Amino acid sequence: MSAGTRSMLRDAVVVAVGATALALLVNALRPDGLALVASAPHAVIVPCPAEAVGPATPIEANDPRVTAADTLVVDAREATDFATWHPPGAVHVYYDLLAESPEYHDAIAELLRTHREARLVVVFGDDQLGYTTQDGVPGDEAGTGFRLAGALSAQGLKNVHYVLGGADALRAALAPEGSR
Repeated sequence: MSAGTRSMLRDAVVVAVGATALALLVNALRPDGLALVASAPHAVIVPCPAEAVGPATPIEANDPRVTAADTLVVDAREATDFATWHPPGAVHVYYDLLAESPEYHDAIAELLRTHREARLVVVFGDDQLGYTTQDGVPGDEAGTGFRLAGALSAQGLKNVHYVLGGADALRAALAPEGSR
């Protein structure tokens, strides 16, 4: 290595160390300086796009298979919404788009253990019509029904569908003729 290269390398290291020292000093003197070590774990704000999602297909709320005896209906909404209204025989598994709780994992494990024999699994949530899937098919990919259906499918349940329009569409489809 030539003397000129060594000198240039030394100068670059001196500038980098000096700039780093100056930045740390300024940060330490500022009242609103940046924390160099996190005081708490980083919070995940949105669902990870790489989460395991299996195939789930849309189903219309008025499809007769939704009310068939061998269909498992799963409500992905919050407990208060489930308590207010749900179809007879529906199972509640709250799906939180922002955080998966231990209760969620326990509910999924119980569902997988006790309902693998269902011919069809129909999931509904707070989904709203108007969204479209990536391939342009009408869907509800932003809602909890869509997301939970994909998660259940990824866990090994077969024939998983999500209700287009979610709870609102299902409630309207299941309402007695005179009350629609």
